[in-house]
Amino acid sequence: MYIDPKILEEMQKRQQQQQQNRVAVQEPRRINSFFARGGGFTPDQAQQEALKRGFFETQADANTYEQQQRNARNVGLGNMLYSLSDAFAGRNIGAEAQQRQANTLAMQKQQEEINARARFEQTLAQMVSTGQISKQEAQLAIATGKLPNKPNAQENFDWANSDPTPNDGVITQADQIEMQRRMEFVKPKTPVTNIDLGDKAEWKYKEIDYTEGRKELSEDKKILQTDTALVPKFRQAQIILNQENFDTGIMQKATLGPRQLYSEITGIDDPNVTNQLVFEAIASYATPRMRPPGSGASSDFEQMMFARATVGLGKNREANRIIVATAIQQAERDRKLLQLKEEFFEEQKTTLGFDAYMSNNPDLMPLVYQNIDAQAVNENNESIIGSMADTNAIKEGEAYIDTSDPDNPVLRIFSKKDFE
Repeated sequence: MYIDPKILEEMQKRQQQQQQNRVAVQEPRRINSFFARGGGFTPDQAQQEALKRGFFETQADANTYEQQQRNARNVGLGNMLYSLSDAFAGRNIGAEAQQRQANTLAMQKQQEEINARARFEQTLAQMVSTGQISKQEAQLAIATGKLPNKPNAQENFDWANSDPTPNDGVITQADQIEMQRRMEFVKPKTPVTNIDLGDKAEWKYKEIDYTEGRKELSEDKKILQTDTALVPKFRQAQIILNQENFDTGIMQKATLGPRQLYSEITGIDDPNVTNQLVFEAIASYATPRMRPPGSGASSDFEQMMFARATVGLGKNREANRIIVATAIQQAERDRKLLQLKEEFFEEQKTTLGFDAYMSNNPDLMPLVYQNIDAQAVNENNESIIGSMADTNAIKEGEAYIDTSDPDNPVLRIFSKKDFE
């Protein structure tokens, strides 16, 4: 088979050019892929094939892949750091993650609606300025969210020149007047540059805000229900932790099995073993329930983080007391905050602006911990924190921030015997 040398040379040049344009690429490190998957990124088929053969055909394809992978990796890393922060602070990891995701999706959806609304209004403004629709029709379109169904020019002409009363077979003077009125109606309108949105459009916007606000409150209630369901178990754990003879820690966990076996063999009841078994059961009950219902299955990594974030027999007693108290007080704080948001929604018919409202009224923000100077005394030289306990303003086992040293506040657990 004969091939023209010029054509062959051209083909070889193209192949060389394509090879020169290829961009070498390597499989990303496992840690980067792990975080990228956590950020929601999976290479598409073309990218997977490029990774297998070791190069992209163009620099643009390589740049797109690297940008997507890098962005997703940063998101995944950020999510992990958020989860670690929640774990160390004793917060519900699953609930906090779901709330962040819900907030992000809500913001994206709201921005998309704003952009779509702006494009729609711009289209209507152009239609009004070119005489395609009237200002009143634009207002109705904004209220209904639909463009008016306008006939074309030929349909307008045929309608304007048709006999208004064709059944009588005669075009009367009255018919001529009606036809003239129709011609005036379909005649191009005077260009208009501005649209008065009117009350109907404003009502439509408020309807959207009201619907989104109800959805947000519904999601908040689901998260609160998850936290509230754990409170009775945590209160049970708090009662056990407040007992003087009860102890936890690595050694207690390691020796629980032999001590339980000894108790059963000898028939000697050990209250500490019984309480530790109950405490361990509470921890096992709480761990899987820290993920809100409907948020999907938990990975092994998440279950490990949940276990670290909640109570455990292997943690020391003071750490367990702080975790339990924080969980109970956090649930109460979230309940009060949701009540404030519901009151705001009842009055404003939207949740937009609630965060700004709370920022402008910091005294309304419910606190997880009370700030108390444990060294302070009143005019009778009595301990202020002891007086608070007498009036039930602070309870046994409650976590509080000791501000005795303003430059070094300390998170402590209140015990009345410490101030007697």
